[in-house]
Amino acid sequence: MLAFDQRGRVEWPTGLTVAERAVAALLIRGSTNREIARDRGRSPRTVANQIASVFQKLGVSSRMELVTRTTSADCGWAPADLRGQAIAP
Repeated sequence: MLAFDQRGRVEWPTGLTVAERAVAALLIRGSTNREIARDRGRSPRTVANQIASVFQKLGVSSRMELVTRTTSADCGWAPADLRGQAIAP
């Protein structure tokens, strides 16, 4: 489960790569695969593979489950909290 540290930064599970963290953040914001590929300068296939890896590592099977789990009351934050945070390239 994701959370924020004391400085308000997202605490991602350690098993996610930098690219996977960026993709996860964009998914939570509601970006489509095509938008993520365009914004990150990757092929749609690469993005699809990264999404599959994120889902596996976080134990979710859909975008909705990702958003639901990351915005649950015990997680302590919502996708809107990610606005304005830098997303690593």
